[in-house]
Amino acid sequence: MRRPTNGEPKADRRDRRVGFGYPWTAAIASPATICLLVLCASAAAQATYHVAPQGDDGSPGTREKPFRTVQKALQAMAERGGAISIGPGVYDLEGFSTTLERPVTIEGAGSDRTTLTNTATIIFTSSLTVRDLRFTSGRGITLKPFAPEGGRVDGVLIERCVFEKSQTGDRGVIGTSKDSKGVITNFVVRDCEFAGVNAGVVLMRGLISHVRIMDNTFTDIASEREGASAVIVGSNATMETTRDVLVCGNVMDTITGPTEVINGAGHEVHGVLAYGTNINILGNTVRNLNAGRDHEAIYTKARHSVIAGNTVEHCGSGGGGADIANKGGEFSVGNLVQGNKVISDLPGTGIFIAGGCVVLGNHVQKTNGANGIDVYPLGHPAVVANNYSETRHGAAIYVNAGDHTGRAFDWPDEGEVIVAGNVAASYEGQPVKVTNALRPTVSGNEVRETAH
Repeated sequence: MRRPTNGEPKADRRDRRVGFGYPWTAAIASPATICLLVLCASAAAQATYHVAPQGDDGSPGTREKPFRTVQKALQAMAERGGAISIGPGVYDLEGFSTTLERPVTIEGAGSDRTTLTNTATIIFTSSLTVRDLRFTSGRGITLKPFAPEGGRVDGVLIERCVFEKSQTGDRGVIGTSKDSKGVITNFVVRDCEFAGVNAGVVLMRGLISHVRIMDNTFTDIASEREGASAVIVGSNATMETTRDVLVCGNVMDTITGPTEVINGAGHEVHGVLAYGTNINILGNTVRNLNAGRDHEAIYTKARHSVIAGNTVEHCGSGGGGADIANKGGEFSVGNLVQGNKVISDLPGTGIFIAGGCVVLGNHVQKTNGANGIDVYPLGHPAVVANNYSETRHGAAIYVNAGDHTGRAFDWPDEGEVIVAGNVAASYEGQPVKVTNALRPTVSGNEVRETAH
């Protein structure tokens, strides 16, 4: 290598050593340049498309030159992500379906101003935000999270939307794909209205956690052939993995499903049906759910969970059900059922629990009911205390420490059974009945021969 002469500038010597053929300082961008490139890339990835009735799908989709159809905006977002702003108006989706593979925000001008009709299915495999829209006259699931095995849908917010007049079957207008096996987490539905649909929010498939369904209204949830439910989270198949669910402050009014019994089972008709660990059903109101086998206003298969502060009015149940039920069996331990109000002249049981529980401070008034409060501890500790229970045909408070059929069972470690401080009234049955418990504590209960 030639030595540089004493008169050769230092920069030239560096250029020759690096051998790039241009000054080495240009090979490494400055911090300011790097930041600018990152910001530009981020802005490109998070582009916002605008839609308006007077737009043109041949336009670039800007605020000044919007698209005319929502379909065009969804197609543009399918693989890149970003935001869609839909102006006031009525937009016919004509049964259009798509899959969104990147984070997307879809926002209207308000559920009373922006309406999407003839909706089909928007499948999303990444985070999604949907707000201020009205979806109407759809068929099938409208918003469908899909997490394949090893995949993850993390961060879903659906708020201030209306879903109405849609034929969904029992899969819900918001419902998981039947093929989901991956993670679905941080899923929030709040301040929405569901009216005239077969089912509302149905998240049954995948590894489900951190779900919040809050302050929504569900009215006229009905089906003539299948089950009808406002909210379902989890399933028998995912009960061991579903966790951290809050269903709070919702109003569910008029839920109607089939009453026929097929092979000993009825159709699942519920206000809330939830499975898993740390399930919290708090402060909801469920009214006018028709009586039938396997019809329950609130039903969980859960452990270390809480059903509290709910109001159930004019709801009925049949064999295999109750207005409020936790029927997880030996899976169900450490559950609290507290401060709920059940008032109805329809048949069925008020509160039914199978598993370890504390049933505390509830008000049950079933003027044509079977058992008021019915508990099968299944070998776990059970406390039934400070409740008011009034019914007609069965026991106001019934605790059977045997198996589900009422037979005594030799549990390997029988839990303590306490029935204390309750007010019990049954028109035709026994006010307080405790059976098959080896050492129950039954004390301080007030028995009323007639209800007041």
